[in-house]
Amino acid sequence: MKRRILMALLAVATATALAIPFIACAPEGGDVDDTDTEFNGDVSGPADYIGGAASSSGLDFELNENSQSYKIKGLTQDAETKSDLTLPGIYKNLPVTEIADEAFNGNEEIKNVIISDNITRIGSNAFSSSVIESVRISSDVTVIAESAFRNCSSLLAIIFPEESKVQTIADNAFEGCQKLARVNMPDSVTSIGKSAFGGCSSMTEMRTGSGVQTIGDGAFKNCSALKTVVLGDSLKVIGTEAFNNCSSIKKLEIPDNVDSMGFSMLQGCSALESLKVPFVGSERALLSGSTPVAAAEDESTEDNKEDTPTFLAYLFGVKKYTEGDQGASSSTSPNVPHSLKTLTVAGGEKIAAYGLYGVRSLETLILGDGIKSLETHAFAYCENVTKLVVGSGIETLEASLFGYRTEYDSAVQGSKPLTIFYKGLQAKWNTFLNRDIIKNATVCFYSETPVSGCWTFDENGLPVKW
Repeated sequence: MKRRILMALLAVATATALAIPFIACAPEGGDVDDTDTEFNGDVSGPADYIGGAASSSGLDFELNENSQSYKIKGLTQDAETKSDLTLPGIYKNLPVTEIADEAFNGNEEIKNVIISDNITRIGSNAFSSSVIESVRISSDVTVIAESAFRNCSSLLAIIFPEESKVQTIADNAFEGCQKLARVNMPDSVTSIGKSAFGGCSSMTEMRTGSGVQTIGDGAFKNCSALKTVVLGDSLKVIGTEAFNNCSSIKKLEIPDNVDSMGFSMLQGCSALESLKVPFVGSERALLSGSTPVAAAEDESTEDNKEDTPTFLAYLFGVKKYTEGDQGASSSTSPNVPHSLKTLTVAGGEKIAAYGLYGVRSLETLILGDGIKSLETHAFAYCENVTKLVVGSGIETLEASLFGYRTEYDSAVQGSKPLTIFYKGLQAKWNTFLNRDIIKNATVCFYSETPVSGCWTFDENGLPVKW
């Protein structure tokens, strides 16, 4: 009797702990130590069926081709209905290594699942369109295959152990999981597939972990509640429309190591106020060396903004500027949100011609030390910029930097006084042939110690005068 009471209490405690609306990593011993949430419950779960002994009864197994392991095919026809299920890692003294494709697809009974050790793969559509609410992943799982949990509209929690080995979250794996509120991926994950979390409309926070190198096309598209995004430094490629229509993001920092950013990556991010990018455009290679490899045929035409993705608006859904797209009456560059006030460009060897064309909302622009050249019309129609940080690596300032006039003149109607915060020495600044194009700006020179007329960075990374 005591054993039955104990098992019943364990079932209640485990079911309560599992029903948490985020993806978490559970440290060994069971507790999630997370200061950002109120949750500190046990997510380790029992080692058997909740309310009953661990058993292969009711499960359909198939011997793998190597004859050394099994996969779980699903439930047998006469299986007793259970809402809580542990999938065993051993069957007939052989390891169970896989949950087969479509094993529990469309199941309308199972709500909480614990995946035992030995299982390394969760198959395609394994739980798709089911009523599942929580899953605890074992440390041996390395692959969550295509559409594994797609359209699980009741899914609240995916729990990874601290020692997780998951490497791949494949295409559409969690697409349409409308109740998932948070993603905190283990560092073992290296790739996030296309539309992997697309349409997770309750997701408010996403942290990729330190191992992610690739984020696929549309990976977080239409995550309209997403506010906090933390991307690891290993990230190299961000796909097309990756954060498309993430309309609640206010601040986003793309890691410096990223080499490729997809078209329309940020289109529909209508609340974006602060953005840091490793370069302006689609690929770092376009902004280094000589002629961009993807340049249009006539690269020299000023009136026709070229089909070379070396401009900011490319990330917001603009493939090409054509004559007439912009003018003095335009409020901002096409699709770039009016909310964008601060832009940091960390790298790339230059800001190409028309790179920030028409981004009228910008007020603070910070350029990294590696940028050597600011090309003609790079800041055309950016007359609301009042703070411009120029890195110490700058070598060339082209004429007509602000495009529609020969100098940044605060007397021109609509323009505002500009302060240039130069990170190099005053003697070098005085050597720039075209420094007179911004001759009406106030120039301050960098100093880490308080000096009148100089400046430094504040605790938010913004330039301030001493």
